[in-house]
Order: sequence, then structure tokens, then C-alpha cells
Amino acid sequence: MKKNGEFEIEPKYDIIEIVGRGAYGVVLAAKDTEKNEMVAIKKISKAFEHRIFAKRTLRELKILRNL
Repeated sequence: MKKNGEFEIEPKYDIIEIVGRGAYGVVLAAKDTEKNEMVAIKKISKAFEHRIFAKRTLRELKILRNL
């Protein structure tokens, strides 16, 4: 695993830049070196600390899965 500040990611990803920060997390632009594709990686801070955070995280994952 590569460590880059707030992230621990698989070695196959090369971090390009931080795309954004919000109340719930940080999003990185990265390149998947195995597939030669650009990807976005999001780390959600304290996703399960409170019930409402867990519900929001689950809702977002369901939406993203359908995109």
C-alpha cells in the first residue's frame, strides 16, 4: 500500500492531484497503471462514527454504483 498523507492506496495507482475536499472526505485524481485509465478515489472520514454519517455514505455508494 502506498501512503500519501490521508490515503493508503494500492501500488497500481499513481496519484495525480487532490481534486477536492468536503465535509465528509477528500477526492484524488489518480491513474490506474495496470489499465492505463484515470480514476477518482474518495476517502470518507469517519464514515461510521455516527448513524447519520453511515446512512449518507451508504446512500452515496448506492448512487455511484448506478452511474
